[in-house]
Amino acid sequence: MEGHDEHPRPHSDPHRLRRQRRRQDTGSGGQETTKESRQESIQAASEAERYALPGNEVYPEGVAYRPETGEFFVGSTTDGTVFRGNVGEPGAEAEIFLEPGKDGRTAATGTKVDPEGQLFVAGGDTGQLFVNDVALGPDGSAYFTDSINPRLYRLFPYEEGGYGFEPFLDLEETPLEYREGCNLNGIAATEDGRYLITVQSNTGNLYRINTRSKEIRQVDSRSPRPPGKFLVVPSRNPSPRPSIPQT
Repeated sequence: MEGHDEHPRPHSDPHRLRRQRRRQDTGSGGQETTKESRQESIQAASEAERYALPGNEVYPEGVAYRPETGEFFVGSTTDGTVFRGNVGEPGAEAEIFLEPGKDGRTAATGTKVDPEGQLFVAGGDTGQLFVNDVALGPDGSAYFTDSINPRLYRLFPYEEGGYGFEPFLDLEETPLEYREGCNLNGIAATEDGRYLITVQSNTGNLYRINTRSKEIRQVDSRSPRPPGKFLVVPSRNPSPRPSIPQT
């Protein structure tokens, strides 16, 4: 992942994961955070649980969670290792679930696990592709972003078992214009699978993709966000949601 600014390497604790037990009150509508909410944030941070990953310079990314078992999976952008831990075992060291280099995997960025326990891993930068993140649809499809080539890819399940692969969408000559640098990054699917929401890192723009018609529209995010960051933050006083046009 070297040479791409969307994956800065941390200066300390590079192989630690933290899970917040408590929600942080960020205020309402962009208003200044109150003294009480700041105290709650400090207390929540002090109660964060740590999950160690074995090895040096792991640089974890792409955590996937399986609520049925409490298992989480996280990939290494350094060598493609995938680790497995359990949220019910704070302080325990995660185990190596997939060895580095297997199946040609030299990096692991986005990860998702489906209800059947199947793990999907985006393989990062291969030199020709930069498969960055993955989203799962309710029909079992997995959609992958490519940060350097203007395409979306899809794995789709066969009725008899197994998966097929297709370049799902060519993004050339669409409102989602690729530019120099890292383009499509994070991606998420709506619960009904009708839409994909994805972020373009080098512009900070959000886009909605209709999985039926393949129509692409830019999402009005209303308030400024850091470039390329797609966050879902629980809050007791949520800000207005982004306006996502419907068809």
